[in-house]
Amino acid sequence: MIKSSFTFILFVCLGLLLVACPASPAPSPNPTDPTDPNNPAPPIPGAENTLLHEGSQYPIDNGMIYFGSKEGNHVATTLKIADGIFLPTTVYYGDIPVTTWSPESGEANMTVKLQTMGDSFEAGTYTFVAPVGEGPILPNPQGKNYIEGGTMRLDVDGSGTATKDERFDIIGGRILITSEEGGMTLVFDLTLSDGSQVVGSYNRSFIDPDNLARPYPGPGTPPPAPPQDGEICTYLIRDEIEEPTVLKDTPAACDYLLGGFVTVSSKLTIEPGVVIRATEKAFLNVEKGEGIDKGELDIVGTPDKRIVFEGEKSLKGYWRGLELEDIQESRLHYVDIRDTGYECRYCNKAALSLENTPVSLQNVTVSNGLLTGLYVDKDSQLLEFSSNRFFANDGAGLSLESAETLTQLDTESDYSGSDKPNGLPYIRVSNAELEDDTSRRWKGLNAPYFFRYSVDVQAGSLALDPGVDIIVSGAEFKIDANAQLSAQGTASAPITFRGENDEQKDWEGVYLYGSLGNTLKHVNIKNAEWGVYLEDEASLSLSDSFIQAEYGVACDIGYFKTDKNTLELGPNNRFETVQFDVDPDCELLTP
Repeated sequence: MIKSSFTFILFVCLGLLLVACPASPAPSPNPTDPTDPNNPAPPIPGAENTLLHEGSQYPIDNGMIYFGSKEGNHVATTLKIADGIFLPTTVYYGDIPVTTWSPESGEANMTVKLQTMGDSFEAGTYTFVAPVGEGPILPNPQGKNYIEGGTMRLDVDGSGTATKDERFDIIGGRILITSEEGGMTLVFDLTLSDGSQVVGSYNRSFIDPDNLARPYPGPGTPPPAPPQDGEICTYLIRDEIEEPTVLKDTPAACDYLLGGFVTVSSKLTIEPGVVIRATEKAFLNVEKGEGIDKGELDIVGTPDKRIVFEGEKSLKGYWRGLELEDIQESRLHYVDIRDTGYECRYCNKAALSLENTPVSLQNVTVSNGLLTGLYVDKDSQLLEFSSNRFFANDGAGLSLESAETLTQLDTESDYSGSDKPNGLPYIRVSNAELEDDTSRRWKGLNAPYFFRYSVDVQAGSLALDPGVDIIVSGAEFKIDANAQLSAQGTASAPITFRGENDEQKDWEGVYLYGSLGNTLKHVNIKNAEWGVYLEDEASLSLSDSFIQAEYGVACDIGYFKTDKNTLELGPNNRFETVQFDVDPDCELLTP
């Protein structure tokens, strides 16, 4: 039985950096002595880059190798090999760059971790006991490592997920590390707490850093030929982008590796067909630069050459996503963003976050995210918004800080996720205090408008198109004296006001405070305490509607009972109430 593929991550914490030094002559192995550090662990029969456990094979299809200093007041850490990409760095011991190491000069430990969708090999600590070997790419460790601890989780029942009950302590074993021409081989021979064995091997060829770990091309710079391996990204992006830069499509399957927290404070243009893969926790932050400089994005693909942002692994929450903050007018057209939502205290709120930014979004998809798809703050503007899709995200497809942004949405976009629904199946709105004296129109979309707090239209007018579905969580939908509501649905596409839960009195209802000329036609009001509440000489025309509430239409005539709230009661209204359908204090008008 072939199990799901492993992703292999190997951490080596060294007291000193392993770099080239003359290798000590290795003693001859004793094949009869299993503790002989020169006696290699048995390779897996007939398979490379595979672990074997109890007759089941677990393929390892790519990997990362980390080296870092362990002791002393050391500086930055890592040489990293990721999917064959070699990123050279320098490790310091105190203020002195390390150039040699031997077992006698300091303790060195290694921690191993395998990860995949279902199976994982969790942290185990090993003691490095063999000398350093010399290889074509430096440093190259070589030697035998004996296990001191750790656990392994394997999907032994084939369910697709390794559970807590499928976790084993590692009680013994070793890993042989051998440097080879242009690469490294690791051979595993481990014993688990149930007495079973895990054996296997992993081989990774190094790539010349001069050919791969180079800056992304600047404006007008044509990309050189990429590596032959289509799974290796042509360029690495890990530095701040402070001058106009163009990312170009290359023949490789992955054009750019986003290798960490990258800030853009100038214009970044991405050409059609570019694929950008992000390392774990990576983040692209486009922001205002120094002085008057501001970042800007011009990311415009085509229907047959879309631009892609994705994680190295197709996992929700693998990387943080994109944040556009106080930048120039920008464009994202024919762009796919997926695998985002890495959570931390100060992380962005969505796969794509807009703060004080004017932007055009057309034919953008946001999917497979752990959080919200798109977040728009109150100071941002959607200059163009059409045919976008938000699906398979754990949060809402779209989250808005202000209800004023609702007028900028289009009817062709998919906000709910359709056949791959979002975890929160609505458009989430945080603040719905509408203060401007302007005309507003909310369109009938394929997802409800969800308001966590009261909606308060304080000025201007609000028109609701047929099919609008409004959810108010435990609060009221209020129209003030200087505002007006026109909610006119159709028999086939009524307008709905409802609470978050299908329970009696789940929200307060529609309140009209001194507001004149309001119309409700083909409207359903469900699970409210008050269907419609008129106060301070408000007026309403109601027809072809259904009200399910504790009280149907109520009119408050004031302390002196002189307020006249007028109700024009048209045909085909239906009520499902507990107390009354229409308050006798309402002044009824004949249509």
